[in-house]
Amino acid sequence: MSFFIHYTFFSEKMEKSNFTFKYIIQIVSKKQTVLEKKATKKPYITC
Repeated sequence: MSFFIHYTFFSEKMEKSNFTFKYIIQIVSKKQTVLEKKATKKPYITC
């Protein structure tokens, strides 16, 4: 039962930080696509 209470509390916190979480994911994905474009220009260099 305590696990269920902890889970609902955690999900509420996640919903509050969901916007910032999506924002961080967008930034990371943009950086990733830039890195992938750089990697495609230099196919022999692997990070």
